[in-house]
Amino acid sequence: MVRRRVAVSVVSVWNDEAVLGACLGRSVRELRHTAPDTELVAVDNRGQRCATAGSALNEGVREATRDVVAFVQQDIYLHSLVALEEAAALLTEDPSLAMVGAVGIDADGRVRGRIRDRVVLIGEVADSPVPVDSLDEVLFLARRQDLLEDPLSEDPDLAWHAYAVEWGLRGRARDRAVVAVDIPLTHNSLSTNLARLDEAHAAVAALHPDLLPLHTTCGVITASGGTRAPRRPGLLQDHRWRLRWAQGSWALRAAGRAAGSSSLVLGDLRRDIDRVAAHVPGRLRIHDLVPAQHPFPDAPGGTCLPRAGYDVWFTSGSLAERPAPDRPDDACLWTNVTLTDLAELGPTLAESPHVIGYHDDIGYWVLTGEPARRRDEIWAEPRSRPARLPV
Repeated sequence: MVRRRVAVSVVSVWNDEAVLGACLGRSVRELRHTAPDTELVAVDNRGQRCATAGSALNEGVREATRDVVAFVQQDIYLHSLVALEEAAALLTEDPSLAMVGAVGIDADGRVRGRIRDRVVLIGEVADSPVPVDSLDEVLFLARRQDLLEDPLSEDPDLAWHAYAVEWGLRGRARDRAVVAVDIPLTHNSLSTNLARLDEAHAAVAALHPDLLPLHTTCGVITASGGTRAPRRPGLLQDHRWRLRWAQGSWALRAAGRAAGSSSLVLGDLRRDIDRVAAHVPGRLRIHDLVPAQHPFPDAPGGTCLPRAGYDVWFTSGSLAERPAPDRPDDACLWTNVTLTDLAELGPTLAESPHVIGYHDDIGYWVLTGEPARRRDEIWAEPRSRPARLPV
């Protein structure tokens, strides 16, 4: 089916020229031939010239020349400008929509819209628009005229968090929908900024008390402005992490049985990837497993993105399509792995150093190569080691 497309003004606030050039700027340049009328409006915020994301992005809206604006963070690599323009067309066709975004959270707490978050694919596929409570700030679109008439908040409490969440709530208060739809991207984030997140959520709660509780990618905003379970002093608080550790240990027990392996760790690769890469003498290759009916559009031969001093090669597809190491000193990482995949991989893993990992947000993953030999150096914390459970 051929979908209608509308040219977009891609507005991005940047403070690191190298990151912008290697991620968002590069992807727009490489895909320009597929969407020649879409423009990039890059707002220079070196030296914190703008105090808030809202003030910088509003400046970009005023500079934009297209009817739809896409706000995209500087460390995003876009895999399809066609998908971006198709998402923009939804806003011109349906006046009941306030915003469209690449990934959001629905009222049941489910992640809608599939993106690559650092090294792993997250979110449920959304081939068509899905209503959500809120959208993540990584990428969202709105009509330029709406943004000129009702700009993003420049409130200091919303400095760099929840500005898309808050603007979407304004639309929902006017009975306009906020939706997620697949716009394939890789969020090549080098860090996670949580400074003043609680203050931002408290500000959202104060502004929109009638629309709470609200699911966001950073937690549920409640009437009190909180985003986590209440803090309780004493032993319960100190050991709350143990429940998650125990549940992860049971999941790894099933993985070990499926693959016939005892090389198991608990770890979130989105947080651990740079420590893994530090132990890779050659090339780090990452293969995200996806079903054939919902492929992820990596470039032919893979997508190469730089991180902190090294390059990562991304591919996606079936388990059978996973690339082999080019050289003996390469390392391979397979993500979005299922127990069925682990059973199939078992004989291969038995022949080489490997680690099978698990985290409840991203599921199972498998690492081979030199980092697997250095497992105890990379995952040295006691909570990274699963409990010894009865067979």
